[in-house]
Amino acid sequence: MSSGVYDPNCHACLLHSQCQTVCIAATRYPPDLSWPRFPRDRHHSKALYVIGEAPGYNEDKEGQAWIGKAGNVLKTLYLNHFKFPDQVDVFLSNAVRCRPLGNKTPNKTQLKQCQGFYLADIVNLQKIYDQVIVLCCGAAAVKSVLAMSLKKAFARQGNLSDFRALTAPTPKSIIRVGEVVGPYLSNPTLPPFPSPCPVFVTYHPAALMRDKNKGPYVNSHLSLLQDYIKGDLTYDIKGGSLKIDIAPLPPSYPISRLSLDIETYGILQGQNQTQFHPLKSEIHDKIPRERLVVTTALTWDNPEGEQEHAIFIMSKLRHRRRLWSWIRKCHGTSSWAQTNTSAVPCPARNGRTSGTKENTFQYLIGQNIKFDLMYLRHAYPECKQWLDYPLPIVDLMVTNYLYNEGRPEKSLKALAPLLRVTQYSGEFTQYKTETCPSLHQYNCQDTSATLLLQDKLTALIQQLYGSDTPKTSQFSLEWYSKLLWLTIWMEERGIPMDERTLTGLLKSLKSRLERLEGGITSRWGINLRGKGSDKCKRKVMDEACQACLENQLVIPKMVKTKARKDISFCEENRNSLLDVLPVGTDSVEKLKAISHVHAVSGTLDRYLYPLLVGRGKGHTDPTTRLIKGLAYPRWYATPSEYEDGTSGGTKQCRIVAKGPACQTFSPSIKKCVTSRYSHLLWFDYSQVELRIAALLSNDPWMMGEYSKEDCDFHLATARRLFGDKDAKKFRQIGKTLNFLVIYLGGANQFQTTLMRDAGITRSLGQCQRDINAWWEQARGLHQWQDDLYESVCELGYFQLPLVGQSRLFLGNRSDVKDKMKEIVNMPVQAVAANVMLSAQFELQWSFKQKDMKAILPLNVYDAATIECPKSELYTVKREMERILPNPPYYQALCQVLGRRLPLKYELTLDGKKPTMEKANV
Repeated sequence: MSSGVYDPNCHACLLHSQCQTVCIAATRYPPDLSWPRFPRDRHHSKALYVIGEAPGYNEDKEGQAWIGKAGNVLKTLYLNHFKFPDQVDVFLSNAVRCRPLGNKTPNKTQLKQCQGFYLADIVNLQKIYDQVIVLCCGAAAVKSVLAMSLKKAFARQGNLSDFRALTAPTPKSIIRVGEVVGPYLSNPTLPPFPSPCPVFVTYHPAALMRDKNKGPYVNSHLSLLQDYIKGDLTYDIKGGSLKIDIAPLPPSYPISRLSLDIETYGILQGQNQTQFHPLKSEIHDKIPRERLVVTTALTWDNPEGEQEHAIFIMSKLRHRRRLWSWIRKCHGTSSWAQTNTSAVPCPARNGRTSGTKENTFQYLIGQNIKFDLMYLRHAYPECKQWLDYPLPIVDLMVTNYLYNEGRPEKSLKALAPLLRVTQYSGEFTQYKTETCPSLHQYNCQDTSATLLLQDKLTALIQQLYGSDTPKTSQFSLEWYSKLLWLTIWMEERGIPMDERTLTGLLKSLKSRLERLEGGITSRWGINLRGKGSDKCKRKVMDEACQACLENQLVIPKMVKTKARKDISFCEENRNSLLDVLPVGTDSVEKLKAISHVHAVSGTLDRYLYPLLVGRGKGHTDPTTRLIKGLAYPRWYATPSEYEDGTSGGTKQCRIVAKGPACQTFSPSIKKCVTSRYSHLLWFDYSQVELRIAALLSNDPWMMGEYSKEDCDFHLATARRLFGDKDAKKFRQIGKTLNFLVIYLGGANQFQTTLMRDAGITRSLGQCQRDINAWWEQARGLHQWQDDLYESVCELGYFQLPLVGQSRLFLGNRSDVKDKMKEIVNMPVQAVAANVMLSAQFELQWSFKQKDMKAILPLNVYDAATIECPKSELYTVKREMERILPNPPYYQALCQVLGRRLPLKYELTLDGKKPTMEKANV
């Protein structure tokens, strides 16, 4: 036998009719070795069975697995680089054995019908080898073998997979594998079912070819596999082995760091936790406040550098009082609590600040510590005075983000085994009682792992970015502590909304949507919902692409669907086509009309139905509804993954809200945001991104313009385009050009925008001359962007001063060039967002110090809201005048750069016309 199990006559699914080679068998690697039949045929005692997605063009043509481009990457970078063939016998296979037409992602049926082939291979290999190890490459392989997503599989690297969980019917024509549930498996003489195997997962080589940034992640996954094969895979913590004290008093010696983790009611048998906001847990899960938190675990380092652990059972008053004594000790010995917390740090030129004093508390740390603190503060209001700023807090997710903003392993369960700290069982476990010792071990395993991971990630950060990186500076530590406290305050307070106005808007938009869809159907015969809608949408996109070719235009880069690899009907693709197609063509009219429909349906589906009726199919899930007129979004300070498996956040270094996504409210929804007090103030920094671009680049022209007292950069650009007479009329066009140019937009986009938004016809050549004239003045900005490109090509990343936020851009110069829009966008938008967040925090902290009711519950990137009673309006305005022109982050940034520009902000009070406030600097 020269290959694994296969059936050239397999007709189990329709793929056989679309490919050249039916059922491509697994092969041995290197290919000159034959498939073993007896133990004497093996070269090593262990076998590595690699499962990919499906054959590609070359594999289908030659009838052999993994011989195309992805196969070359697999063999070169995955197998040979780690010298796996020198340690194990390697076998190459796929989850689906026939090539899907167009290299589309295999569907569930195809995956199930092919499971029997690799199961039979594994059975045969287990007869010959002492151990068979499975490596799944890509989402399709993981879905077939582990029946879960790739993201979830990252949390169970190396765990044993019991293949009996697979329920696929095996095709009649192949060797059957016993005990697989299915209609064809009644023969008692079938071969035995595979024994459990250790399964490792990583990205498919094709994904690595598309995105070079995945290289470090693949490397870490395969390093883990390599250690396992060598027998070197050991962990710092062995689950169930920790020595735990029950509710001890805090020690007499100083504590520098304290790791905290809670277990909520969902950890107990009989409790189903569906909500992860304490107020929603009370309302929707019907859990009394005093039963929200079950246990709290602490881990700290003693003077000898050894970890100690404690557990507190929160139903016991004595335990709670002991826990509060720990928090009071940390709060009282914090260096921040002993200093003026609003003072501006004095960073050096590299953005670093001096370290903390000895014998002072550095920080309270946790994985998703915001969750723990919110539940403790809500369940036990008496602890709020200590569990609050200026208590310094650190979230391990932030440290992980600072090391690598795109790492797929964000949860503790996924990160801990990857860095050899500890390993968790693959299944979620519930415990009988709060006093169960295994529960206490599990709780303390989290706190112990968090503390060790913080140290390891910090070391990795300094190894990659240098020991003087701002990522590990005191400034960065304080920045993220303030940001976390700000998001806690925002999540706790919620956003008040006018429910009556929202209800009226819901009725109005439902009626409007029906009219719009009816008009499109009657005019073009396009069905946007229900049966046949996918075909109609594909036809619209195909016609638009054909129109580009007929007009001799380059078709913009299109996003494709993951499953079928068709051109996606997403908003990004529609806008890309609208940017290049000539105005007035039939395709443009269709795309504009359809985009209008999607805007209305998007407002209904994303906001109005969830806020008023419910989310999900049929809007039956009530957990997103307003609670007493308040929406409670979840705020993500960094890309994060939470207890319920949901993830969010952006790599662009800005905070993001979900459930609802209040930062992207349409104007009609935004008007429904109200105040729980007398007044609602909106404020935003005027032209802040352009000011930041000028400040970072030190462009002489932009610096000069923004240094003027009465600068209106958008108006000045409109004046250059249309002259003094029409400048005010076309100020918005000036704004469009300013932002289009600094983010590297082109003449086609400018021409289309002029016609679409202002009805102005301007030749493509003139649009290009307008852009060239802009750049002729902004030579300093252009040079700064070129320097960014060269720096990223050399280092593979770009890093901001002070906080150390960064983005990874790996690959050759051409790969980096393709990412230039992201590269020039990131520093400008990130710094602008940091300026607003710094101002928002300082305002909220100032109000808290003055015992004011005023709050800031909503951030919209460069804008925010303030709710305040009438009696506090004067004080609020005075504090805004004091803080907004020069927030602490902006002061420190200007100090590092050695230059500054004045900031201006616009203020809207209860919907009245905004006013411009000038900086008094």
